[in-house]
Amino acid sequence: MDGVALAQSILDCGEREVLQVLSLAPGLPPVSAETPVAEARRNYMRLAGLVHPDKLQGRFQRSTEVFQKLVRAFELVVDPKYRKQLLSLQAKEAKKKVGKKAQTPPQLKAKQLTEQVRQITRLKATATVRPSAESSMAKPNRAAPKKKQPTQRKRAPEDDDDFIDYDEDEDEDEGEDEDASVDEEDMDLEFADKEPSVSTSRALLGTRRTGGIYRDTTVSCPQCRTPWMPDSKQHYSLFMGPAGKKVHCETCLCRFGCATALHACPHCNHSFDYDASLYDTVIQCDGCRKTFGFPYYPVNQHLIDQVKLDEWRERTEREKAREREERAARRRTTDNNASEEFDTLVGECIVNETCPFCKRAITVRHRQHVEACLKNKITNNAASTATSTAAITQKPPRKDAVVVKKSRTCKLVSKPAKKAKKRRRGDDSDSEDE
Repeated sequence: MDGVALAQSILDCGEREVLQVLSLAPGLPPVSAETPVAEARRNYMRLAGLVHPDKLQGRFQRSTEVFQKLVRAFELVVDPKYRKQLLSLQAKEAKKKVGKKAQTPPQLKAKQLTEQVRQITRLKATATVRPSAESSMAKPNRAAPKKKQPTQRKRAPEDDDDFIDYDEDEDEDEGEDEDASVDEEDMDLEFADKEPSVSTSRALLGTRRTGGIYRDTTVSCPQCRTPWMPDSKQHYSLFMGPAGKKVHCETCLCRFGCATALHACPHCNHSFDYDASLYDTVIQCDGCRKTFGFPYYPVNQHLIDQVKLDEWRERTEREKAREREERAARRRTTDNNASEEFDTLVGECIVNETCPFCKRAITVRHRQHVEACLKNKITNNAASTATSTAAITQKPPRKDAVVVKKSRTCKLVSKPAKKAKKRRRGDDSDSEDE
């Protein structure tokens, strides 16, 4: 497989698709959460040999970014906490699939319910038959079994019903416990995105482990092979231990951890594979056959929490930078589309020697003329929208004027009615005089 195509496929993977990144190794099986660390390291080493910046030699501009993403993916896969989270997610998905397959169809559910009802009715019938037989055998003591009969009749079905309900309650409780355990695992994954808290405790944890077979090993950068020296003795414990501290190379600025770093024997400089699970063990070198261990310098909880905080800040800054790049890419696409439309308009003006907006004959300076006409069109559209909005806002006062006119007409109509009444009174007075 071509290294450039492989590098591009690694870039296309998501930030959290670490298993998919390591599964891209050609000729090797895919990596899952249950894959041993040694097999996952095999996939990582093959991909690192194909995608290394020195291997591509300028054929891919983002080769350092690809290698950094590969290093980050392997560091996450080796982390035992992250593997535990992946296993819990896989178990949850498997339970969901099994639950979907085990679901009985409605017809079978109906049959099961009918069988349960029949069993309950049979138990009730047997409970009623037994006390009647006892009463027939013992004639003198009739009053005592009569008192016992209703109690027996009620107890048998109630006990049976309680027994059935108790089993159902147990099943419901078990289901709730399973859901609660799964929900707790999901909560751990969800709250990992929040800023971790830093403890103020300065009490040292553990006992010092130095001297004898415990010697500092040589650590180098996986990209440029520059030796790394810790700033302090506690820095070495945080880097090599389960705290999982990441460091930056002073030469190539590659960020790596103890799983991806290059380790060598302190006696003969023979290379060996290392991860945080080997920190408390003793290793025998394959070159010189000498045994050696890794020293431990006591650290406090504040330094351990500070490592988690630095890791969280690094991840959030990386995600924000990726979002900024995506927004810039979207803006570039829109700008490119607008420039392409403008270029087509200029080409049309050059070919037809007429402006596509004002339809004038243009023989020189086609681009300047089209740009000016486009600006005028935009300003005219803005002015037309402004006038339309102003006209809409001025419509309510016109309605008030119409209402006033209507009131005036009503007053004019009322005046002649009063005059008619006066005339009638005059007519009546004239008739009386006559």
